[in-house]
Amino acid sequence: MIMAYAVEFPDQPEVEQVKEVEEVAGKKPLIPSSLCRLARWMSDYYACDLGAALRTILPGPVRSHEGEGKMAWWISPVIGQEEVADRTLRGAKAQKKAWLHLASCGGGWLTGLVKETGLGTSVWRALVDRGLAERSERRWVRTEEAPESGWDGAERRPDLAPEQTVAMGGWEEERKKEGGGRPILLEGVTGSGKTEIYLRAMEKTLEEGKNVVILVPEISLTPQTVARFRGRLVGQKI
Repeated sequence: MIMAYAVEFPDQPEVEQVKEVEEVAGKKPLIPSSLCRLARWMSDYYACDLGAALRTILPGPVRSHEGEGKMAWWISPVIGQEEVADRTLRGAKAQKKAWLHLASCGGGWLTGLVKETGLGTSVWRALVDRGLAERSERRWVRTEEAPESGWDGAERRPDLAPEQTVAMGGWEEERKKEGGGRPILLEGVTGSGKTEIYLRAMEKTLEEGKNVVILVPEISLTPQTVARFRGRLVGQKI
Protein backbone atom coordinates (compact mmCIF):
# COMPACT_ATOMS: atom_id res chain seq x y z
CA MET A 1 0.00 0.00 0.00
CA ILE A 2 1.29 3.47 -0.90
CA MET A 3 0.27 6.63 0.93
CA ALA A 4 -0.40 9.50 -1.46
CA TYR A 5 -1.65 13.07 -1.25
CA ALA A 6 -4.75 14.27 -3.08
CA VAL A 7 -4.11 17.88 -4.08
CA GLU A 8 -6.71 18.29 -6.84
CA PHE A 9 -9.44 16.39 -8.69
CA PRO A 10 -9.11 16.78 -12.48
CA ASP A 11 -11.98 15.86 -14.78
CA GLN A 12 -9.70 13.66 -16.88
CA PRO A 13 -6.85 11.65 -15.24
CA GLU A 14 -3.38 11.84 -16.82
CA VAL A 15 -2.91 8.04 -16.69
CA GLU A 16 -4.98 5.30 -18.29
CA GLN A 17 -5.48 3.14 -15.19
CA VAL A 18 -6.36 4.74 -11.88
CA LYS A 19 -5.91 2.71 -8.71
CA GLU A 20 -8.64 2.38 -6.12
CA VAL A 21 -8.37 4.41 -2.91
CA GLU A 22 -8.19 1.94 -0.03
CA GLU A 23 -8.69 4.40 2.81
CA VAL A 24 -8.77 8.14 3.54
CA ALA A 25 -6.31 9.04 6.30
CA GLY A 26 -8.08 11.41 8.67
CA LYS A 27 -11.24 13.43 8.37
CA LYS A 28 -9.63 16.86 8.01
CA PRO A 29 -7.31 18.02 5.21
CA LEU A 30 -3.74 17.19 6.17
CA ILE A 31 -2.14 19.86 4.02
CA PRO A 32 -3.31 23.50 4.21
CA SER A 33 -3.69 25.34 0.92
CA SER A 34 -0.75 27.60 1.82
CA LEU A 35 1.56 24.58 2.11
CA CYS A 36 0.22 23.17 -1.15
CA ARG A 37 1.19 26.41 -2.88
CA LEU A 38 4.62 26.26 -1.25
CA ALA A 39 5.10 22.65 -2.37
CA ARG A 40 4.14 23.53 -5.95
CA TRP A 41 6.63 26.39 -5.94
CA MET A 42 9.36 24.09 -4.58
CA SER A 43 8.52 21.50 -7.22
CA ASP A 44 8.82 24.04 -10.04
CA TYR A 45 11.82 25.93 -8.67
CA TYR A 46 13.92 22.90 -7.72
CA ALA A 47 12.62 20.64 -10.51
CA CYS A 48 11.53 17.90 -8.13
CA ASP A 49 8.47 15.69 -7.85
CA LEU A 50 5.47 17.31 -6.15
CA GLY A 51 5.14 14.35 -3.79
CA ALA A 52 8.76 14.74 -2.71
CA ALA A 53 8.18 18.43 -2.00
CA LEU A 54 5.11 17.60 0.10
CA ARG A 55 7.05 15.02 2.11
CA THR A 56 9.77 17.59 2.72
CA ILE A 57 7.48 20.21 4.22
CA LEU A 58 5.52 17.61 6.21
CA PRO A 59 8.11 15.50 8.09
CA GLY A 60 6.97 12.57 10.21
CA PRO A 61 6.79 14.25 13.65
CA VAL A 62 4.62 17.02 12.19
CA ARG A 63 2.30 14.72 10.23
CA SER A 64 1.31 12.80 13.32
CA HIS A 65 1.98 12.50 17.02
CA GLU A 66 3.86 9.27 16.45
CA GLY A 67 7.58 9.37 17.00
CA GLU A 68 7.52 12.54 19.08
CA GLY A 69 10.28 10.99 21.15
CA LYS A 70 10.79 10.12 24.75
CA MET A 71 11.46 12.07 27.90
CA ALA A 72 15.15 12.41 28.77
CA TRP A 73 17.22 14.21 31.41
CA TRP A 74 18.72 17.62 30.64
CA ILE A 75 21.49 18.78 33.00
CA SER A 76 22.29 22.48 33.43
CA PRO A 77 24.60 24.37 35.84
CA VAL A 78 23.16 26.45 38.67
CA ILE A 79 24.09 30.07 37.97
CA GLY A 80 26.22 31.83 40.59
CA GLN A 81 27.71 28.70 42.16
CA GLU A 82 31.24 29.06 40.78
CA GLU A 83 32.88 29.89 44.13
CA VAL A 84 30.93 27.15 45.93
CA ALA A 85 31.97 24.62 43.31
CA ASP A 86 35.62 25.64 43.53
CA ARG A 87 35.55 25.23 47.32
CA THR A 88 33.54 22.02 47.66
CA LEU A 89 34.94 20.04 44.73
CA ARG A 90 38.65 20.30 45.55
CA GLY A 91 38.87 16.65 46.55
CA ALA A 92 36.45 15.33 43.94
CA LYS A 93 38.33 15.31 40.64
CA ALA A 94 35.61 13.64 38.59
CA GLN A 95 32.92 16.01 39.83
CA LYS A 96 35.23 19.00 39.28
CA LYS A 97 35.82 17.87 35.69
CA ALA A 98 32.08 17.44 35.17
CA TRP A 99 31.34 20.87 36.65
CA LEU A 100 33.91 22.65 34.46
CA HIS A 101 32.54 20.94 31.36
CA LEU A 102 28.95 21.78 32.30
CA ALA A 103 29.80 25.41 33.05
CA SER A 104 31.57 25.80 29.71
CA CYS A 105 28.83 24.28 27.54
CA GLY A 106 25.86 25.68 29.47
CA GLY A 107 23.99 22.38 29.73
CA GLY A 108 23.33 19.20 27.82
CA TRP A 109 21.50 15.89 27.60
CA LEU A 110 22.72 13.46 30.25
CA THR A 111 23.48 10.82 27.62
CA GLY A 112 25.51 13.31 25.63
CA LEU A 113 27.43 14.56 28.67
CA VAL A 114 28.36 11.01 29.64
CA LYS A 115 29.59 10.32 26.10
CA GLU A 116 31.51 13.60 25.83
CA THR A 117 33.36 13.35 29.15
CA GLY A 118 33.48 9.62 29.89
CA LEU A 119 32.03 10.32 33.35
CA GLY A 120 29.22 8.08 34.59
CA THR A 121 25.72 9.16 35.56
CA SER A 122 26.60 8.95 39.27
CA VAL A 123 29.01 11.89 38.85
CA TRP A 124 26.32 14.09 37.33
CA ARG A 125 23.83 12.97 39.97
CA ALA A 126 26.32 14.06 42.64
CA LEU A 127 26.46 17.57 41.15
CA VAL A 128 22.68 17.75 41.34
CA ASP A 129 22.70 16.53 44.95
CA ARG A 130 25.27 19.21 45.86
CA GLY A 131 23.04 21.90 44.39
CA LEU A 132 25.59 22.78 41.71
CA ALA A 133 23.49 21.49 38.82
CA GLU A 134 19.83 21.08 37.99
CA ARG A 135 18.13 18.34 36.04
CA SER A 136 14.89 18.67 34.15
CA GLU A 137 12.92 16.22 32.06
CA ARG A 138 12.51 17.27 28.45
CA ARG A 139 11.18 15.62 25.35
CA TRP A 140 13.93 14.37 23.11
CA VAL A 141 13.00 13.50 19.52
CA ARG A 142 15.63 11.08 18.28
CA THR A 143 17.80 12.00 15.33
CA GLU A 144 20.55 9.84 13.88
CA GLU A 145 22.61 10.32 17.02
CA ALA A 146 22.07 11.72 20.50
CA PRO A 147 22.56 15.48 20.86
CA GLU A 148 25.95 16.00 22.43
CA SER A 149 26.26 19.74 22.94
CA GLY A 150 24.50 22.13 25.26
CA TRP A 151 22.43 24.20 22.91
CA ASP A 152 19.91 25.47 25.44
CA GLY A 153 16.95 27.68 24.68
CA ALA A 154 17.98 29.80 27.69
CA GLU A 155 21.49 30.33 26.34
CA ARG A 156 22.81 33.85 26.07
CA ARG A 157 22.18 35.11 22.58
CA PRO A 158 25.39 36.59 21.22
CA ASP A 159 25.50 40.26 20.31
CA LEU A 160 25.28 40.74 16.58
CA ALA A 161 28.29 42.04 14.69
CA PRO A 162 27.73 45.11 12.48
CA GLU A 163 27.52 42.92 9.37
CA GLN A 164 24.97 40.65 11.04
CA THR A 165 22.88 43.65 12.08
CA VAL A 166 22.82 44.85 8.47
CA ALA A 167 21.79 41.37 7.29
CA MET A 168 18.94 41.18 9.82
CA GLY A 169 17.78 44.65 8.82
CA GLY A 170 17.68 43.67 5.16
CA TRP A 171 15.67 40.56 5.97
CA GLU A 172 13.21 42.59 8.08
CA GLU A 173 12.68 45.04 5.22
CA GLU A 174 12.00 42.28 2.69
CA ARG A 175 9.51 40.41 4.87
CA LYS A 176 7.42 43.57 5.28
CA LYS A 177 6.89 43.87 1.54
CA GLU A 178 3.69 42.68 -0.08
CA GLY A 179 4.01 39.07 -1.14
CA GLY A 180 6.81 38.32 1.30
CA GLY A 181 9.63 40.03 -0.59
CA ARG A 182 12.25 38.25 -2.68
CA PRO A 183 14.80 35.48 -2.09
CA ILE A 184 17.84 36.64 -0.11
CA LEU A 185 21.37 35.25 -0.45
CA LEU A 186 23.34 35.50 2.80
CA GLU A 187 27.04 35.57 1.98
CA GLY A 188 29.76 34.67 4.47
CA VAL A 189 32.60 32.24 5.11
CA THR A 190 32.33 29.35 7.56
CA GLY A 191 32.14 30.67 11.13
CA SER A 192 31.07 34.18 10.11
CA GLY A 193 27.76 33.95 11.98
CA LYS A 194 25.24 33.07 9.29
CA THR A 195 23.53 30.44 11.45
CA GLU A 196 22.70 33.04 14.11
CA ILE A 197 20.89 35.06 11.44
CA TYR A 198 18.94 31.96 10.42
CA LEU A 199 18.02 31.23 14.05
CA ARG A 200 16.78 34.77 14.71
CA ALA A 201 14.78 34.81 11.50
CA MET A 202 13.24 31.47 12.48
CA GLU A 203 12.39 32.73 15.98
CA LYS A 204 10.62 35.82 14.66
CA THR A 205 8.71 33.82 12.06
CA LEU A 206 7.59 31.14 14.53
CA GLU A 207 6.50 33.80 17.05
CA GLU A 208 4.02 34.97 14.42
CA GLY A 209 2.51 31.48 14.22
CA LYS A 210 4.04 30.75 10.83
CA ASN A 211 6.14 27.79 9.69
CA VAL A 212 9.77 27.57 8.59
CA VAL A 213 11.44 25.24 6.08
CA ILE A 214 15.20 24.65 6.40
CA LEU A 215 17.16 23.02 3.57
CA VAL A 216 20.38 21.44 4.89
CA PRO A 217 23.14 21.47 2.24
CA GLU A 218 24.67 18.13 3.22
CA ILE A 219 23.04 15.04 4.75
CA SER A 220 25.93 14.53 7.18
CA LEU A 221 25.16 17.92 8.74
CA THR A 222 21.54 17.04 9.51
CA PRO A 223 21.95 15.52 13.03
CA GLN A 224 24.00 18.38 14.46
CA THR A 225 21.83 21.00 12.73
CA VAL A 226 18.62 19.47 14.07
CA ALA A 227 20.13 19.17 17.56
CA ARG A 228 21.12 22.83 17.58
CA PHE A 229 17.80 24.11 16.23
CA ARG A 230 15.84 21.86 18.61
CA GLY A 231 17.80 23.19 21.58
CA ARG A 232 17.35 26.83 20.58
CA LEU A 233 13.70 26.54 19.55
CA VAL A 234 12.51 24.75 22.67
CA GLY A 235 8.93 23.50 22.43
CA GLN A 236 8.76 23.71 18.62
CA LYS A 237 8.24 20.67 16.41
CA ILE A 238 11.25 20.17 14.16
